Amino acid sequence: MARDAKGRFVKGHIPWIKSRKASEETRKKLSESHKGQVPWNKGKTGYTTSWKGRKHSEETKQKIREKRKKQIFTEETRQKMSESSRGHHRNQGRIPWNKGKKCPQFQGPNNGNWKGKIKLNCLYCGKEVEVHQHRVKSFKFCSIACRNRYNLPHKGHSHSEETKNRISKIKKEQMKDSDLLRKCLSSRVPNTWEEALISLFETQGLSFRFVGDGSVNIGGRNPDFIDADGRIIELFGEYWHKPEEEKERVDFFASYGHPCLVIWGRDRKNENLLIDKIKVFMNAA
Repeated sequence: MARDAKGRFVKGHIPWIKSRKASEETRKKLSESHKGQVPWNKGKTGYTTSWKGRKHSEETKQKIREKRKKQIFTEETRQKMSESSRGHHRNQGRIPWNKGKKCPQFQGPNNGNWKGKIKLNCLYCGKEVEVHQHRVKSFKFCSIACRNRYNLPHKGHSHSEETKNRISKIKKEQMKDSDLLRKCLSSRVPNTWEEALISLFETQGLSFRFVGDGSVNIGGRNPDFIDADGRIIELFGEYWHKPEEEKERVDFFASYGHPCLVIWGRDRKNENLLIDKIKVFMNAA
C-alpha cells in the first residue's frame, strides 16, 4: 500500500514501480551504495512509535471523550469491528470496558437518563405522533401520503367544469396580448409534418410562411401558416384534434376576415390531391 504526500497510506493506489524489475546493473549499484550503512533499528527491540512515552493532556483527553460519545456505529460497522478484532493476540483475555453496561437512552423511562418521546403534530393532517428526540428537527409529516399531499396539493384531484371554464376564459383573455403569446411560443420550431409542408410550399412556389412561433396573433390564437393576402392554413393531427374542431377554427379566423384551410395528417398520404386542395382554396379565397 502506497503513501500520500503526508506519509499516510492510500488504499487502492497502484505504485508506479509495481511489476517493474531493476536490471542487474542497477542492483549492483544499489548493493554497493548500501554497504557499510548502519540500519536505523540495529540493537532495537519491540514495537516503537513516535508517541511511545508521551501522554495526552487532560484537555485533549476530554475532547476525545466528548467526540466519541456522539459516535453512533451501525450494525454493519459493529460487525466489521468485531470480526477484525476477533482472535487478535492483543484481545486475548481482555474484558471489554462496556461489558454488562447498557445505553442509558434504551433502559426505559425508569432510568434517570431516559430521553423519551415527544408528541408532535403533522403539518398536513394535524395528527399527533410520538417522535424520538433525535427526529424532532427533521419531523414534518406523519406519512409519505401526507408529505405528497402537502407538496403537491392538486395531486389526485381534478377541477370542476365550472373551474375549468373560468380558467379557460382567463387564459384566452391573456393570450390576446401579442407580446405574451410571442414569449410563450418563441422557442417553438416546426415539427416533422410542418417541415414537410414548408418544403411543399417551396417546391410549388406558394407564399405561405410558418408563423407558429407566436409571430402572428389573431384574436388570441396563433395560426400555423399565413400568406401575404392573409389566408391561413392550419395543420391538424388526428390524435390531437377532433373533427368538430375544424369548423370552429375556420369560423373563428373567418370572423376576423382571414380565410382558413385545415389540412389533416391523412391528407399528406396523397401529395397531388393535397396540392389541388390548397390551390382550390387559394382561388376560392
